[in-house]
Amino acid sequence: MSRSTSRRVGAGTLTRYRDGSCTFACHRSGCHAYTQPRGWRAGLRLARQHAAAHDAIEARDVGTPWGIATHELPPTRRRWPLRRLATAVLVLALAALAFALTLAGVTGHAAPAPRPAPAAPSIAILPTTTAAAVGPEGYVPTPAGPPATDTNGTWIPEPDPASSASSRAGGGR
Repeated sequence: MSRSTSRRVGAGTLTRYRDGSCTFACHRSGCHAYTQPRGWRAGLRLARQHAAAHDAIEARDVGTPWGIATHELPPTRRRWPLRRLATAVLVLALAALAFALTLAGVTGHAAPAPRPAPAAPSIAILPTTTAAAVGPEGYVPTPAGPPATDTNGTWIPEPDPASSASSRAGGGR
């Protein structure tokens, strides 16, 4: 009988032993496939198919770092060339919208234009029995205390706080 023969196919070895059995073993790191085909021709077919599968994987991973498949790599910037531009446009649009809303809010709260002062009298006399005229924003002024003038329009003097000492310190005994 003849000696065992072997043949390299891709990264694997197909071996035929003296008793007629065949084996195929892949030596690629991470694969280590091992089969026992029925014959030499079936083993060659299997070895070529296995080598073609490895070649297809290598063709897919051309230009990638060693040992890392393309689908496992992070996405490149070439896929989204306009992403940075779109982000900048979106930020500018939001900034313009915020500025417009802020400007509208500030102008809505601006002080109204001053009204011309009445010619005479220089001191306005407010009626106490009727409601005052409604202002431009619905504001109705309310006097802070009793009127400063009597019904004839003469000033009422303020009481002197020193003369109104009705109670003394110590309880008034």
